[in-house]
Amino acid sequence: MSRHITLAAFLVTLAVVVPAAWQAPDADIPTDGPALRPKQGTLHTGGATISVDLDRGVLMSGGRLKVALVGTADTARKIALDVRAMQDNGMGAERVENPPTEISRRRIIIEAAPGGGKPTELAFDLKPWGMKAGRMQWYDIDVTPAGKRGDDVSYYDGEDAPATAAKVGAAVWGGNNLAMTLEAPASIPAGAESFNVKLHVKNTAKKPISYVDIKLGGPSINYGPMEGLSFYDEDNYDIEQVEQTAQADEAEAADDDGAIAPGAECVYEYKVTPKQPDAAKLGLLVQAHATVVVDEAKDKYLYLGAMEAITVNRAPGEAPAPATTAGLTAPTAHAAAAK
Repeated sequence: MSRHITLAAFLVTLAVVVPAAWQAPDADIPTDGPALRPKQGTLHTGGATISVDLDRGVLMSGGRLKVALVGTADTARKIALDVRAMQDNGMGAERVENPPTEISRRRIIIEAAPGGGKPTELAFDLKPWGMKAGRMQWYDIDVTPAGKRGDDVSYYDGEDAPATAAKVGAAVWGGNNLAMTLEAPASIPAGAESFNVKLHVKNTAKKPISYVDIKLGGPSINYGPMEGLSFYDEDNYDIEQVEQTAQADEAEAADDDGAIAPGAECVYEYKVTPKQPDAAKLGLLVQAHATVVVDEAKDKYLYLGAMEAITVNRAPGEAPAPATTAGLTAPTAHAAAAK
C-alpha cells in the first residue's frame, strides 16, 4: 500500500507533471526510521567498553525505541548500568538549557567479554503527554555506571580519561498538519553520484503561509535545544538547492519572500549527494515548519509542521526508477494554534 510522505525544505524546484506510471515509494517513519539514527555511543567502566546503539533515530508518538548494549573486556565480567529515557525540555531563560525529565529508568547487568558479550536489549515506549500534530519531542537514552551520574561521570573522551557515560537520542514526531508530498527515485544505480528529490508544499489554510523552514538530511541525525534537528555528521549527505517555483497555473502563488497563497502549491528541489558509496539503502529525513498569520494584531498564528523518512535503494545495473508520493495531509481546521 502506498503511503504519502509529507516533508518540507528551504530549497525548491520547477513544477513537474508526474507521469502516471510512477509509483509511490513504500516509505514512512515507522518503516524507514531505522535508516536514520544517531552515531553509536560508547562509555568505559569497570574495565569494559560499552557500546550503545538505538534501532532508529525517529519514531511516531506512541512508538517503541529499542537500545542495544554490548560490553567488551579482556576477560569476562559483569557490569551494572543505569539506563534512563530522558525527555529534552529545550531552552530556558537566557539561553540556558532546561533540565531534562526522566521518563523511565532501568538498572541492568550486562555480560562483557572478549570480542563483545551477548547484546542486552531494552525497549522504551515513548508517548509524550499532550503532544500535538506538527510538533517534535527529543529523547535521550542516558547510560551511566550504576548509581553514578552528574559530576561523577563524563560524556566526552578527554586527554587523560575516556568517557564514563553515553547519551544517544531520537526524535518523536506527533504527526503532520502541513500538506506536503515528495518525489524521489525508488532506486538509483550503484554508480550514481547523486539524485534529486522534489518536495511539494501546498497551502490548505485560508491565509497565506508566510514562510516554510525545511531541513533535509541523514542518515545520521542529532539534536540541540537551540538549533533543533541537525545533520552535521561527516558521513551525512551533501544537500544542494536547485530552485523554487510555484505551480505553472499559479505563477504568482509564491512571493519573493517565500509566502504561499491559499490553495497554491510550491515545489522545492534538492540535489542529494551520498557519502556512503557502499550503502545499499540511503535513508533521508525531512522536517518542515510553516507559519500562517491568523491575526497579527491579536498575536494569533497557525503553526504547521511535517516530518517524514524515506529510503532510496541502490540497485546495481538498474536505471533510476522515478517515484512520487501521493496524497496530502491537510492541517486541521481548528488547529489555528492561536497564541
